Amino acid sequence: MGGGAPQAAAKEVDDLKKKVADAEAARDAAVKNAEALKKQAEGLSTEYTRLQKEKESLQNKLDRFEIMIMDAIVGAGRRLRPTRNLTSAVYRTCGGCCDANGLGTGNGECHGITGCLAV
Repeated sequence: MGGGAPQAAAKEVDDLKKKVADAEAARDAAVKNAEALKKQAEGLSTEYTRLQKEKESLQNKLDRFEIMIMDAIVGAGRRLRPTRNLTSAVYRTCGGCCDANGLGTGNGECHGITGCLAV
């Protein structure tokens, strides 16, 4: 009867060693996965920043182009600022052609854009 207890204890120790080895393998895999995710996140962050700068650059080019076109259309030499939160065809005016209500009846020459947004 005395021989069964040491064998059971040895089997339990072997089982525990196997569980420890499995847990260590899972830990190593999780660490590698975490490192890969960290590198991926850094890469995505860098790319996002690059794309934001490119978007800003392109928006500035578009704004300058719209200003140039509107200056050519208006022909009065006034600078017109594009309004980004409205459609690209709507511009703020600064030439004094509109009255306090935003209508083209002020003291300056009218540039033909309806509804001044500078008021």
